[in-house]
Amino acid sequence: MGTGNRIRLAGLVVLLLVFGCTKAYQQYPGPPRPESEIAVITPDQGVRIHALDEKVVNVRPGSPRGLYVAHTRLHVGAGRYTLTLIPQGITTIKTFTRLAVEVEAGKRYKVRSQFYPGSNERTGFYKLWVENEKTGAVISEIAESRNPFQPAKK
Repeated sequence: MGTGNRIRLAGLVVLLLVFGCTKAYQQYPGPPRPESEIAVITPDQGVRIHALDEKVVNVRPGSPRGLYVAHTRLHVGAGRYTLTLIPQGITTIKTFTRLAVEVEAGKRYKVRSQFYPGSNERTGFYKLWVENEKTGAVISEIAESRNPFQPAKK
């Protein structure tokens, strides 16, 4: 290998380390399957998928930078799952919300979030749901995620 090729290879390795890599969290064993055989679940910018059926997967939206590989989507077989979600905007305390979803092979799904501001961060809340990416049909309940230390509703 010539000096020029070694420099290019070293540069590529540095870029991968600096910018990180994104990949799917694969719920099933073995090699990746074609999208026609699996369901793909991706989080919206405002939410992170913390766990899939109580197993921590830490799937984040977008392409985060850093010295690690980030999971940006789930690849799962068709079936029923429980997603544990964390809104990205709550900084004083992390609140977990669980949603049950049933997904079909060959389809893509998006975990959505919408923030409803209160008078401050402690009184605002998020609504979280999962929808079919192509049709926009909601396939889960619409759950609320609130700071557990905020005042109770009257």
